[in-house]
Amino acid sequence: MTRVDVIREGLVQRAFWVHQRIGDGIRIGISQSEETVTESILLDIALQVPNIQVKTFTRKQEAATGADWEWWWEGERYWFGMLVQAKRLHHNTSGQPWYEFWHATRESRYGPWVKQVDQLLEASRQCGLPAIYVLYNGPQPNRVSSCPLGNSYGVYNGVTFITAEVAKKFASHRKVSLAEIMPHARPWSCLLCDPERCPGGSDRPRTAKLRRISSEYGLKSSDLANRAYSAVYSGGLNLPLLRDSRSEDRGTSSPFELLTIRGGGAATWSSDDEWENLARQAMREEPPPYVRNASSADAESYAQRLLVMRRSG
Repeated sequence: MTRVDVIREGLVQRAFWVHQRIGDGIRIGISQSEETVTESILLDIALQVPNIQVKTFTRKQEAATGADWEWWWEGERYWFGMLVQAKRLHHNTSGQPWYEFWHATRESRYGPWVKQVDQLLEASRQCGLPAIYVLYNGPQPNRVSSCPLGNSYGVYNGVTFITAEVAKKFASHRKVSLAEIMPHARPWSCLLCDPERCPGGSDRPRTAKLRRISSEYGLKSSDLANRAYSAVYSGGLNLPLLRDSRSEDRGTSSPFELLTIRGGGAATWSSDDEWENLARQAMREEPPPYVRNASSADAESYAQRLLVMRRSG
């Protein structure tokens, strides 16, 4: 197996575990928190996949940035990083599963409330990294993601992901149904699918610009960083299809100002050139020093945890 295959298999197995674990929790009546699931899957990935670095920082980092972990991928020539926030699928007595993206915190007792997704997007702007939400799902009778493979074999959907911009569009609602999120979600194992062949990308065809950027950077389809990069940015390309007819908040606080809301409530890219500039900036010849020196006691991340996927085992 190649290095990419080894890491992807690790993500698939953790999705299987989450699928089963949350299902067991529902059946027995013991809820599995996002914190518990995150700690377990990061530990298991580090144990299963050689040469993976995981470092935990203070909890105040998550409170300040809205990110559970910062995730870096080492390619042959470039690095790709992103911020990650985890959310679990909730269940109620009516049997309608839902997510919540409206969670807000404040720095002091009398300070203003700030939505977690806004904190995440602001941190994304400051550090120049895209942000995603990783979603923990249990057994479901209906589709959980847009991936044909994931919906044929439900365990692949144990962990899915969406871009933070998608989460922002639903952040004004206390509960967001699974059906609303599903068209924009993909199994997290799609982060390491071949970008030209991934079945989860069938609803989000990559544009010629994204292919050209990869070609200009000399990125191979087998490159670890390029696969994660392509999955995140092809996921972002689905945003023009996003409808927000429920929302009273017609604006967007994306730090990149990628979206403008047009008539009828459809979200569209405000500038193809702006998107292309951001996509180009995402690949870096060198990661921040704290990524290179993750084992150092002085290392400090934008999140509570740092996960570094090295290209060689």
